[in-house]
Amino acid sequence: MSNIPSFILLRFYEISLIFIIIIIVLVLSSLLFLGKNAREHPHVKALRVMFGFLWLLDGLLQLQPLMSVGFAEETINPGLIMGTYQPWLSSVIKFFVYIWDLHPITYDALAAAIQIFIGSSLIIGPRGFLYRAGLYISIPWSVLIWVVGEGLGNSFSGGASWIIGSPGSVLVYLFATFILIMYIRREDFNMRAYVRYAFAAMFAVAFIWQVLPQNGYWNGINLSTNTLFMAFTKQPHFLSIMTFDVAMALAANPLLYNSLIAVSLVVAFLLWALIPGRIAASYTIAISVVTWILFLDLGEIFSGYSTDPNTPIPVIAICISYIMMLYERFSNSAVDGSASKNYVPEARI
Repeated sequence: MSNIPSFILLRFYEISLIFIIIIIVLVLSSLLFLGKNAREHPHVKALRVMFGFLWLLDGLLQLQPLMSVGFAEETINPGLIMGTYQPWLSSVIKFFVYIWDLHPITYDALAAAIQIFIGSSLIIGPRGFLYRAGLYISIPWSVLIWVVGEGLGNSFSGGASWIIGSPGSVLVYLFATFILIMYIRREDFNMRAYVRYAFAAMFAVAFIWQVLPQNGYWNGINLSTNTLFMAFTKQPHFLSIMTFDVAMALAANPLLYNSLIAVSLVVAFLLWALIPGRIAASYTIAISVVTWILFLDLGEIFSGYSTDPNTPIPVIAICISYIMMLYERFSNSAVDGSASKNYVPEARI
């Protein structure tokens, strides 16, 4: 798969360029004919821009040469082959893989273009139709990716775990989209309760996944398999060595390391459930960074087949926005001169 004929790559990038030119024209039109950006809270702007760049990154990853003919084979099919999905989900995924394989170059170029458009619309900011179009297009697109590309993040299959990326990065993208849409609909929208309950639920479920005997993570082979598999992907040597060493440690001491992972997850749940302030968000950032580096191999972004940086990174983006929100002080004119007069700074704990 590494030696892709030049005529295939040429065709792939020719089609991609056509779609990207259309996006550029659309974006430039919005800059020329639409009004100034709506004023927005700093934490909302940060959330919008961070996810805009994440969508752009995903689009650029989709344009990697190996994706032109190997996306379905290397990214989707392994889960089908290993039988990790429920029969009904496998049937759905197989149907879309069949459609994809009819015109893989065109569909891959289109997928990259859609994600670049979403990212561009978010980075440009609240400019009426284009911004809203990017947000609303991202909803069905995210659902499609979550179902077909991520297999529902393995959430309903044996072996779901925070350390393999469950419940799926695009589900976090969807949550961020919901927050941004709510800020469009209500200028006084406060995302604190939504982030609190969503993250508390996510870490509670992640803890249950990690300790369930049927998921097998008390066994060294099961605990280390995903990390070990990533160690053998094509990437810088130092990453392979680090990931391999982590996998060996997991295999040698599953009781110790799975206990540590489970404890870290239940602590995150308790923080979000009981004291959902900056400590909860900072702790979540910390365990997300550790997970991303040690267990998820930096999202395999150097492998040639990565489609996104994996779940911890969008989680970190939301936590950064959340921490910013806790420190903000709004005047009556903070957002279009109409911020809530009754805004009370949230607890910073």
